[in-house]
Amino acid sequence: MKKSLAIVLMLTVSILMLAQKPDYAGMTIDKATVITDTVELLVQDGDNYIKLMDRFLPATVTYLPDTAFGPFPTAILDGAETIEAVAVFEDCQAGWRWTVQKDEETHFFNTVVHENARIIVEPTVVQYITENRTEEHACDSFLLGDQTVYESGEYITKTTELPYGDKIIDILVLTVGQTERLSESHTACMRYESPDGKVVYDMPGEYTYSDTVLKADGCNRITEYTITVEDDCLIIDTIYFCRGLNTQHEEQDGDHIRRYEPYEYESPSEWDYMDGVVLQRESEQTLVDLLRAEQNLYEHYVGGLTPISRIAWSHRPAGASAYQPLTVENQPQWIPAGMLAVQIRFLCGEVYNNEFPTDIETIGDGQTITKYIEEGRVIILRGGEKYTILGAKIQ
Repeated sequence: MKKSLAIVLMLTVSILMLAQKPDYAGMTIDKATVITDTVELLVQDGDNYIKLMDRFLPATVTYLPDTAFGPFPTAILDGAETIEAVAVFEDCQAGWRWTVQKDEETHFFNTVVHENARIIVEPTVVQYITENRTEEHACDSFLLGDQTVYESGEYITKTTELPYGDKIIDILVLTVGQTERLSESHTACMRYESPDGKVVYDMPGEYTYSDTVLKADGCNRITEYTITVEDDCLIIDTIYFCRGLNTQHEEQDGDHIRRYEPYEYESPSEWDYMDGVVLQRESEQTLVDLLRAEQNLYEHYVGGLTPISRIAWSHRPAGASAYQPLTVENQPQWIPAGMLAVQIRFLCGEVYNNEFPTDIETIGDGQTITKYIEEGRVIILRGGEKYTILGAKIQ
């Protein structure tokens, strides 16, 4: 049994050694060994041909004899040119090396020897790679074989191996755009029409529709619209004018109505515009807040009432015959005894004048106060006596 196993092992080793043994170089030029990569070849007595194509040049051929002092070999290029050898020492033995330079021809290299030996051929191996590019465009994703791609880029789809190590690489240049999705809400009065005129809703209610637009990147922009059509939606603006400058009427532009109305004039004597104005009363002077009076007036004459254009105050001291202009201060101010006058001019030309005495008789505390309008002016009833709004007793 052991003997049989030993025989099998010896046979296996022998087979492996035979499998690894180098090939012989071609014996004739038509059977020359084509060189495309570094290779070791056996040579024998006589001619030994190899073929060196231009694309693998320059190349070197190293001759390594089996004996230390074998016959000197000869190298002939294309059957005519003898190449000079250079002595080398490789694999622990002496040898010779030839160099075939680069040019634009394919050469046949003949090693003429007189013994069995081996040669090592080392060409210049340059691989040529050709790229075939194909452009594709996709939106959101692209199915590349069994893989889904979501980003733009260059993807190798196929590599073809050619003789001598050359390759053809197929490249997909992929641009991935994005579908854009938007939503918008709009409210329309009575009727809605889309910007392109293709969608029209003319009944009250809520509607939805989508619009698709092609973007610059070749993908869609999809907008979902929610439209609410209202029936109680008219916008009414009232424009006031002074009587005689226009007529009372309406103008409508779509859902916008303009109503033209005349101002209504209301005399300041019909209400208490001096409310909160008198702060303190003395026999020789009165503390009043005229800024408060003006604020009361301007805040009252709004809307359809004729607005105030100007308020002017003046004062005539006791014993004097002429009124002097009075400047309104930003805080309460003392007015000496005499007469305080006010002139109020309105936008449409109406003028209201009034005056008040400022030598005020002090009224006792604890008395019931009643205000009312009498003959166009405000009357204060206190303790059975009548007073003006500044506190002067009415005889």
